[in-house]
Amino acid sequence: MIRAFVGIEMAEPAVSHLRMLQDRLPAGCPVGLQDLHLTLVFLGDRPEAEIAGLRATLAAIRAPAFRTRLAGLEILAGSRPRVLAASVTPEPELLELHEKVCAAVRRAGLAMPQRRFRPHVTLARFSPALSGEDRRHLRGFAAGRSDYPALEFPVDAFHLYRSNLTESVPMHAILASYPLA
Repeated sequence: MIRAFVGIEMAEPAVSHLRMLQDRLPAGCPVGLQDLHLTLVFLGDRPEAEIAGLRATLAAIRAPAFRTRLAGLEILAGSRPRVLAASVTPEPELLELHEKVCAAVRRAGLAMPQRRFRPHVTLARFSPALSGEDRRHLRGFAAGRSDYPALEFPVDAFHLYRSNLTESVPMHAILASYPLA
């Protein structure tokens, strides 16, 4: 079984910008710089044969390269923060690429969890045991940076990733890359 997803790798200068935010985090476990990405479709645990079959349908996707931007910080998971993320502007080209990837996954015969597409880059994860004081500091940190300058970055490829769960954080490896025109 392979735990997999399709996503976009973050490029410079976005990685440097996100690292500056991570360096100021008041709590939590920052995502490794090599693991920063924007998930287009989460596939979950799949047999290797399904992932092999998906590669060809993803390779058939034709879409233009485009630019999008980071657009603020958000805390995900309500009153018990689990994730701090940088929001990504849902540009029409990004939404179209998401739809094309979803269609390719369906053509490959894979069922997908029904999730609303909320483009973001996970910056840090938090323990369920995060103290009340740490939660307050985290909310203040996110609120104080909710209007940080939007940073534009290029998207010229998407990737099929393998996600390896470790005791502390997931680690990601690119299985296949698909350039955009």
